[in-house]
Amino acid sequence: MRTSALLVALAIVTTACGSSSGGALGSDSTTTVEQNPQPEETPVSVEACGLSDPWSMVETAFVATVSEVERRVNEQRQFNLEEHGLDAEAAEWPWVTFAVDRWFTNDYGTRFSMWAPGFEASPGQEWLIAGALYGAGGPYGAIEQSGEVFPCLSIPFDESEMAVWEELFGGSVTAGSEKPEGEPDPVLVARIEKNLELWEQSRPDDYTVIMSAYDERQWADACGESDLMRLVVEDGEPVEALDLRRLCRIEDLSRVYTIEDLFDLAIDTAGAVDGEVTFDDEYGLITGFYASDRSVEVSIYTQFMTDVAAPAFLVTESLSDQVADARSRWEEAGVDSYEMTVATQCFCPGGSYEVTVGDGVVDDVRPLNGPAVGDPDWQSPLFTIDGLFEEIDRWLAESPESLIVGFSELGYPVDVHLD
Repeated sequence: MRTSALLVALAIVTTACGSSSGGALGSDSTTTVEQNPQPEETPVSVEACGLSDPWSMVETAFVATVSEVERRVNEQRQFNLEEHGLDAEAAEWPWVTFAVDRWFTNDYGTRFSMWAPGFEASPGQEWLIAGALYGAGGPYGAIEQSGEVFPCLSIPFDESEMAVWEELFGGSVTAGSEKPEGEPDPVLVARIEKNLELWEQSRPDDYTVIMSAYDERQWADACGESDLMRLVVEDGEPVEALDLRRLCRIEDLSRVYTIEDLFDLAIDTAGAVDGEVTFDDEYGLITGFYASDRSVEVSIYTQFMTDVAAPAFLVTESLSDQVADARSRWEEAGVDSYEMTVATQCFCPGGSYEVTVGDGVVDDVRPLNGPAVGDPDWQSPLFTIDGLFEEIDRWLAESPESLIVGFSELGYPVDVHLD
């Protein structure tokens, strides 16, 4: 999965042509629930079942009925053999698909498939299953959450054994319910609803937002399913959405989360909230939210929002022409005195700054969000619109792997994503 190596986000106030404000909000959060096996070595299940306490390696457990049993080659094992230059074919393993009724550990839905070397079962049988978690190849090259059955611990369903497992795991949850185990804190729900009211009162008709509403347990392989989305709204309606991880346009806007949806999701999962919930003071946006228990694991945040509808263009979409057109609009506007917020996020020292430009020259640079690491370089091309256009031209000339730029109607860049 690619990530943006550099994000430059701008919110600008001109002295001649009205104003628009905004800023960089929130912070990134990533959780990984995977364990990659070493196919050329001992299977995880054999390793676990060779221990005096196999339960010490259990990462998932559930009650399920066997739906289907196939035998096929584990693609990762075969790949590893080929990577090591071995002219051999990996052994076929049973690939078992379960209809899951209840989970003792984290809920991965009502249908779950796992590798099962050494496991003997037939469709229609009900089992108590324990095993390891890791990803497995799915259709069309996708990666799915999967794992490996521990045959030494997995047993046919029995009411008395079910009671033992319930006690061992502290109960179970209904598969696919997506309903938190706990009750939400009324004070927290009231805070979320209060900030929703603030958003409804203050939201602009036009805006651009970079945000995330991400189910940490679901593999993000299709366009629109990853954890960072750029949405453009005009007259209150979504008109464009980009998946910034997959570097693609989301064609079906009905599948896209809106800011209002983020509030609904936060209220629905508030019973599992973990840590502090944060909001933007000006608009009420959720800037940080994480909820996790056995039934749900959701992260919500807003990274950037500005009250300008700024359509974006990818390097694969004649970006050079779009940059030239935007620069022309900016030059025709004749604005050379303005204020803007510049926020950079990258694998290098970044920061947020309030910049004042007069007659095309930087007059003042003020660090935001606490003291800066070192003194800002007032000569940085990122601190003027003309300089930023020059940087974009330079990045284009270097044939970047990815470059996404959003432009305002006035022509100035609103955000830049570079890899």
